[in-house]
Amino acid sequence: MNSTNTAIILAGGRSLRMGFDKQLLQLNDEYLLAKNLDLLLEIFSEIIVVANEPGSLLEIPRIQETTIVSDQYKEAGPLAGIHAGLLASSSDYSFVLACDMPVLDPIYIRKMKLRMAEVKDGADGLINVNRITGEPEPFCAFYGKHLVPDMEGFIESHRRSLRHFIDHHRFLRVDYPAKSDSSDIFFNINDKKDLRQYHEGAEPMTLQLSQLEDHLASPMVSMPIIRFKGKAKAELEDEVITEAELTLRVNGDFLQTMYATPSHLKELITGNLFSQGLINKASAIKEINFERLKEDSVHLVIEVEIEDDNLSKPEDSLSPLHTSSGIIRSKSFEKTSLNRSNQAMDLDITAITKLSAAFQDTSALFARTGGSHACALIKDNQIISFMEDIGRHNALDKLIGHALINGTDLAPCLILLSGRMASEMTMKVLKTPVTGLLSRAAPTDRSIHLARLHNLTLMGFIRGDRLNIYHLNGGHRI
Repeated sequence: MNSTNTAIILAGGRSLRMGFDKQLLQLNDEYLLAKNLDLLLEIFSEIIVVANEPGSLLEIPRIQETTIVSDQYKEAGPLAGIHAGLLASSSDYSFVLACDMPVLDPIYIRKMKLRMAEVKDGADGLINVNRITGEPEPFCAFYGKHLVPDMEGFIESHRRSLRHFIDHHRFLRVDYPAKSDSSDIFFNINDKKDLRQYHEGAEPMTLQLSQLEDHLASPMVSMPIIRFKGKAKAELEDEVITEAELTLRVNGDFLQTMYATPSHLKELITGNLFSQGLINKASAIKEINFERLKEDSVHLVIEVEIEDDNLSKPEDSLSPLHTSSGIIRSKSFEKTSLNRSNQAMDLDITAITKLSAAFQDTSALFARTGGSHACALIKDNQIISFMEDIGRHNALDKLIGHALINGTDLAPCLILLSGRMASEMTMKVLKTPVTGLLSRAAPTDRSIHLARLHNLTLMGFIRGDRLNIYHLNGGHRI
């Protein structure tokens, strides 16, 4: 494998358009160079900073953990900077970026690093193609150390265009999977106008999931409405359920866009990835971060990192999707759904109908907004966990994710839904060891077929003192 353990930061420009030394650029009272160093030192073991004024870098935190070099060819632009960095690099290929790039993507950088390490055909490096402009991007890219002599030849013959150099060499070119139109990893701050533009569009806020609850929008908001009752008119505030747009990316790749209530997102993500067959346990997820572009934004970009050894990839599992109601991928279901064994369990009809009534009373979000679906996990005739969401699939994913995260034994459990038992909901339940699915509403014919095929207890229309039984697990007794 190729060694890819070096990152090169170009900090040696003259900064004429900015009017001050860009290597000391500060954003939100923090040196941008220090911020990028913190990120890169988590990914690369060697950092080389190319600077023509190295003395001014002494106040940058962690700069002592880097190697500082200067251009051998003066006034020759970024090609000379990359040349100086490659000369000092101990790696076959080095990651290169400029000191004025404020939006880095660590998950994607790791993915690039791994791909570069595995290249076997002698490529000169790896360049991203900007999907917005269609042009190759010379930074956030990998360059081979073997390019040093060619760079010297270009510079000495006064061919100093970096893009021209790239066009004359054999770089792997990949389309960068942009997070959103306004989150551009290739954006760099060349002048004061760029700096104003960056500050006016709020800085992307990237937080660990452990910090999430303090920054999420409320699941409900108050909004002014006009209400008519008969001929009487009233202007008042009413509670409305919040709908957040969630863009889910796994190991740097866009997977899907969901619309959900912004609560219990760790549970939602875990259950969703499990339901799609991408993971088989909660611990497969190494890290979850989220990003939003504005302080009051309800559009969140969810970044999930899964160790490759724990990432399952059914044939239809990685095609991008946009959904407000959840998904089940058919091939994933075929490979991972479980036929139930006969689970010994006594089902008390009176207790089940009482649980259904209690379940309805538990649904505070629905009671206050009328806009949510709910589901509950039942064990020993008690509700042990409860989830709500604008989407019925999301509510079920949250419930499953909560059980996976907490290591709950699902075999002796039942799941109770507020809405109809369509086949895709039944398929999600069949991917778990749960042995019974209950609902206050009706099943479809396909759900009944699936329940009978896989030995899943199925009950519906649980209202008042009545219910319908469509199938009983062989070990369940009424």
